[in-house]
Amino acid sequence: MKDIEQIEAQIPITLCKLEKEFPLSFFDVMVHLPRHLAHEAKIGGLVEFRHVHTTEQTMYTYISYIRNRAQPEGSIAEGYLAHKCMTLCSRYLQNIETNFNCLHRNCEN
Repeated sequence: MKDIEQIEAQIPITLCKLEKEFPLSFFDVMVHLPRHLAHEAKIGGLVEFRHVHTTEQTMYTYISYIRNRAQPEGSIAEGYLAHKCMTLCSRYLQNIETNFNCLHRNCEN
């Protein structure tokens, strides 16, 4: 916490030094953002505990499974099961090109 408080005290000084060197057109919202990062770190803790990118990515995949808008839960369950079954089967197919045995895009062989 002492390090975060020290960083929080140094950010305005650094921004003032930047204002002396760069023109005013350089300063937009993104330059102002570090002013709030130390405060958010004190409130929320480590980023790993509040980062939701993987959850959003998983939900995007589940939403793509929906085929019947009247019963989305059943569609998601059916799509998830079909995806897992196809993944399991494709790992053991030898003579058919699947995601697990195909060449990479830039492979020249």
